[in-house]
Amino acid sequence: MTKTPARAAGAETMARALVGQKRALEQKERAMARTRKTDKAVSGDGHPLQRYLAVPVAEATEAQLAFAEKLREHEAHRLSLHRRIMEWLETPKVCPRRACRRAGKCTSPTVVCYEAALPWLQEHILPDLRAAILARRGRGDA
Repeated sequence: MTKTPARAAGAETMARALVGQKRALEQKERAMARTRKTDKAVSGDGHPLQRYLAVPVAEATEAQLAFAEKLREHEAHRLSLHRRIMEWLETPKVCPRRACRRAGKCTSPTVVCYEAALPWLQEHILPDLRAAILARRGRGDA
C-alpha cells in the first residue's frame, strides 16, 4: 500500500502525539480495570448487562433489559468505529500498549488511544471524514 504525503505526515504527527501520552493511557487503563472489577462486584453475578442498568438484573423490567441491550450494541458499534479509525491511521505501530504494537492492530478493550488522540482527530481528520461521507451520500454511493 502506498502512502500519500498527507497520510504519511498525518501518521508522523499522530505518532508524536501518542508517544508522549503513554503514562496517561496506562493510568486510564488501570482505572478502567478497577471499574470493571467494581461493576462485577456490584452486580454479584457479573451479568453483561448490569453496567447499563441502574437496578440489579433480577429486578429489571423487560423494557429496561431491552434498552440495556441496545446500549450494549451501540457501545460495541462505537468502539468498532473508533478501532477502525485508529487502525486506518496505522497508530497501532506506535501505540504505547505493547500488545497493540505486537499484533499490528488495536487490542485495547476500550480503544483508549482514540480518546487520547481525540482533540487531534477532531481538528485534522474527522471534519474531512464527515465531508467525504456526506459527499458520498450525495452521489448515492452509500
